[in-house]
Amino acid sequence: MPVPEGTGTTRHQPTREAPERADTTSFLAGASDTVDYDRYAVPDHYQLPCLACGLERARTDTQPDHRDDGLCSTCRDDNQPGLPDHTPTDHTTARCTFITTQHPPAAALALLRKDWRHTRIPAERATIETFANTLLTAETGASENNPSQARGSDSGFDPSNPTQMLTDTELTQAIGTLQLRIQFADDEAAIYGPAPGITNTANPVDTDWLAGELAELQDELTRRARLTPEQTTTEEAQRANREVGTENWSALEHPALGTNAAAEADSPEL
Repeated sequence: MPVPEGTGTTRHQPTREAPERADTTSFLAGASDTVDYDRYAVPDHYQLPCLACGLERARTDTQPDHRDDGLCSTCRDDNQPGLPDHTPTDHTTARCTFITTQHPPAAALALLRKDWRHTRIPAERATIETFANTLLTAETGASENNPSQARGSDSGFDPSNPTQMLTDTELTQAIGTLQLRIQFADDEAAIYGPAPGITNTANPVDTDWLAGELAELQDELTRRARLTPEQTTTEEAQRANREVGTENWSALEHPALGTNAAAEADSPEL
């Protein structure tokens, strides 16, 4: 049949060919004509926990400029200290330097171990191992100079370690939560993860870092089981002081709560 006048001589024909790589990248980048190369140049460090609160960071918490401060969006908005300016290739070194300078040796070693478990790149793991080895060497020298500490008189409790400051109830709840997250990792990835791609090939869910967190909590539970009654009482007292300080801070931050409670107490009964 002749082509109707004014409609042109060609029509769109569907094709089964895959789009070019550049077109696919532009499609994934958005509707703009240019690709955000700064965003693509940022290393994928979102799996590392926040340096301030220690929680897992979202994918959008990585800043799009030429550095990553290591903070989540909440701690960044609260002006918490983060990593200084550095090149993306020096991110692991900058993060390890920040951890070792901002925390005591015991807490720094725990944080370095957590980062090592989250990292899968051999070069980054080697950098973390170098910093950890430096701390371990320094602790070995201190133990040799202090025989009482070398005999194990200290329980290993560090108030600056968030895991050790958890109460027994909080520790048990955290272990149960991680066990459930590992058990339902596929469901969690489907709900909170990115949308599935154009293929039907499912990406395996990485639960190694969850297993590492669970092992750390279980190690802490084992450490507490070996404490003497005196050591247990001392640690529980320090955790109680932390809870009192948190309650006082909450009252100062939210004075309206106390005002409402007082108003309800003074109001006439109906």
